[in-house]
Amino acid sequence: GYQQTFKRYFAWDYSPSKRIVEKNVAVMYEKEYMERLRAHNSDIQIVVSLREPVERAYSAYWFARRLGWENLTSFEEAIKQDLSRFGNDTIRKRWCMYIDRSLYVKHLKQLFQIFNPEQVHVFLIEDIKNSPYETCQSLYNLLDLDFTFEPDTSKRKNVSATPRNKLVLWLLASKHPFPQ
Repeated sequence: GYQQTFKRYFAWDYSPSKRIVEKNVAVMYEKEYMERLRAHNSDIQIVVSLREPVERAYSAYWFARRLGWENLTSFEEAIKQDLSRFGNDTIRKRWCMYIDRSLYVKHLKQLFQIFNPEQVHVFLIEDIKNSPYETCQSLYNLLDLDFTFEPDTSKRKNVSATPRNKLVLWLLASKHPFPQ
C-alpha cells in the first residue's frame, strides 16, 4: 500500500510543506499506476523524458539480459518472440515489452487522458545530453525549485554492462530453491 511504500522511500521527516521529486520509469506504461498517482495527488507535475525509440528498446533488451530476465541472445529474436514465453511472470513481461514501450504516442495519449496537459512536461534525452544545464534550469523553473543549484552533469548513469558470471546471475534471477 501507499503508506508503507512512502515510509520505505521517504523515511525522513516529511511535512506537506516539503516538496518531493520522485523518479519511476514504469508509471507512464501502466494506466492503473497513473490513476493511483492522480488519486493520491491530482495537482502533481509529471516530467517525462523520452529517448530515441529504437535505442530505448535495444537498451531495455540489454537491461533485461543483465538481470537474467531475457534468455534470448539476439535482440532481433527477442522482439520477434511472443511475451507468453514468460508465462505468469508479469515483471519479465513488463520489462521485456521492448517495442511496445517505445511506442510513445500510445502511452502519452493515455497519460494525457488521465492528467491535465498542463501537468505533463515532455523532454527529449538528446536535449538533456546536449544542454544539461539549460534543461535542468527549465525543470527547476517548471517545478518552482531552487534554480541556483548546479547539478554535476559529468557523471554518466546507467551504462550498459553484461554479467560476469552467468551462473550466479541465473541463480539470482530464477526461482531456485536456495535462500537469498
